[in-house]
Amino acid sequence: MINSMLPPAFVFILGAALIPFFRGKTKACYMLLLPVIVFITLVNLPLGNIWTVEFWGYKLIMGRVDKLSLIFSYVFTIMAFLGVLFALQVKDNLQHVSGLIYAGSTLGVVLAGDFLSLYLFWEILCSHKGA
Repeated sequence: MINSMLPPAFVFILGAALIPFFRGKTKACYMLLLPVIVFITLVNLPLGNIWTVEFWGYKLIMGRVDKLSLIFSYVFTIMAFLGVLFALQVKDNLQHVSGLIYAGSTLGVVLAGDFLSLYLFWEILCSHKGA
């Protein structure tokens, strides 16, 4: 069941791409729902390596879950929820998209199971630092 689900980082990143298509209270509910979905996903994760992908002959591990990474993932997801809640009055979609991509990349870094996926998520993290 877990292998068919999206990694929590991709829920934030792909979910952020849909924000410009919503308006008003629907957009607010959608943005608040993303961290809730990610938190529910994190609570139901088994320990160990999950979401392995073969990429150019390399085995990417998008999720290496242990107790410490889960604690940091919970904290980052709660902070993303509070950040979205605080930023609901902001009308600029770019800021919302950037914030959720940033939150997704932090989860990608925390749950990365190899150096290549760590580097990819870290670069996403650094590229949205100044947005």
